[in-house]
Amino acid sequence: MSNKVPEVLQNYSMFLDGARQVAVVDVTMPNIQAVTQTIQGAGISGVADVPVQGHTQDMVMTVNYRTATIEARALLTQKYHHIELWAGLQHLDAGSGEYEVVKHRVILKAMPKGDNLGVMNPGELQGKSMEFNVVYLKETIDGEDVREIDKFNMIYKVGGEDLLSKLRSAIGI
Repeated sequence: MSNKVPEVLQNYSMFLDGARQVAVVDVTMPNIQAVTQTIQGAGISGVADVPVQGHTQDMVMTVNYRTATIEARALLTQKYHHIELWAGLQHLDAGSGEYEVVKHRVILKAMPKGDNLGVMNPGELQGKSMEFNVVYLKETIDGEDVREIDKFNMIYKVGGEDLLSKLRSAIGI
């Protein structure tokens, strides 16, 4: 019997338009929140905030650099950049005692919306950071689709099921 225990993200690489970025970064991924609407009225015993299916709030990603790098220059252009994060997740097979590495990929289309140059203190990290508006996100784990959100093409898939296909048909898209 196999008992897989997900333990830690071992490491990852960031790719920009297919080229691996060599800068030392950490990434704060988007917090995906549904657009909601408050409903109340006759036949409802109170108030409920309900999600508008397949619609999300602004998705923001932050890339933090230890120091200023020339590689960051490519991300300053006001266009949607194709960014991929390729991670290896460490899982323990508790039955065999062996470790596995599971692929975790996140593909994003993101436009810069802020650039914090950080601080200048001798012997310290600069803390440069860039903030991005994300309009496309696809996440896979071990080759299996987790989710795909494409705001401009009105796609919202969970596990391969497109929750907006009926809506696109209803509005003629």
